[in-house]
Amino acid sequence: MQHAFLIQVHENYDQVKNLIDDICLIEQCSVYVHVDLKADALYEQLSENYQEKERVTIISDREEVYWSNFSQVKATLNLLKAAIKGNYDYYSLISGQDYMIKPLKEFNDFLQENQGQEFLEARERNNTWRVKLTHQHNRNPKFRKYRYYRYYALLSSILKYRPKKYVNQYQFYFGSSWFTITNNAVTYILDFIANNPGFIADFETSTCGDEHFFQMILMNSHFKPKIYNDNLRLIKYRFMANSPISLSIEDCQSKENSSNFLARKFDQKYDQEVLNQLRAKVSQISSMVVD
Repeated sequence: MQHAFLIQVHENYDQVKNLIDDICLIEQCSVYVHVDLKADALYEQLSENYQEKERVTIISDREEVYWSNFSQVKATLNLLKAAIKGNYDYYSLISGQDYMIKPLKEFNDFLQENQGQEFLEARERNNTWRVKLTHQHNRNPKFRKYRYYRYYALLSSILKYRPKKYVNQYQFYFGSSWFTITNNAVTYILDFIANNPGFIADFETSTCGDEHFFQMILMNSHFKPKIYNDNLRLIKYRFMANSPISLSIEDCQSKENSSNFLARKFDQKYDQEVLNQLRAKVSQISSMVVD
């Protein structure tokens, strides 16, 4: 079971390095990293550290990533285009603030047993305005933090409404940005976008398009019966919040008997101890596998 981890990062060099190194404890796993174009120092650090590491690739095709903007989809596509050359069995998209809550060997064994299933959330939901409306996101970080920015952006998109003929041909689906999918699914996605520029063009002015883009491509294809509708990740939100909460070790331990293999999010600046405990567990089990 050859497994590629595609990681989107923008900060926390030490935390990202630990994540990469711990994934590479399993020989069947390789890593591809996209560093936000706004984080040049981090890109230089990672590139220098992993320039001779065979199973780690810091990709040079980078995007300036902003929340709710299509740039996150572009960054994911750049990772998929780089990793597909390795012809892996599965591709897992994660962030630099994710970590394993079960050993990677168990994750790989699970994927081997369920070979051919696609693990991403995909469900119908009446928020098609995210894709149908024309959104022009302001990239000024101060303006984006303005209390009423979301309402301003929505009103602006309504006033600038124009029909998007291409995406309206498809059934709309919604789900988490993060996934674990097969080589066949990745190949299909890359072929689809190469042959359907109108789909990309309509999504360029979407909002939170990363929560619709891959779902709509795969759920409107022959892959639909193979989609498990579970991305195997522990992610917790507060009510009406846009970002997930930082997890505690108790959150992770309570899910040890669940289908979750990965979790987000963790931040070493706020809670290093939870990462230390998870790393110790993963490292201990990995060393037992090697022995």
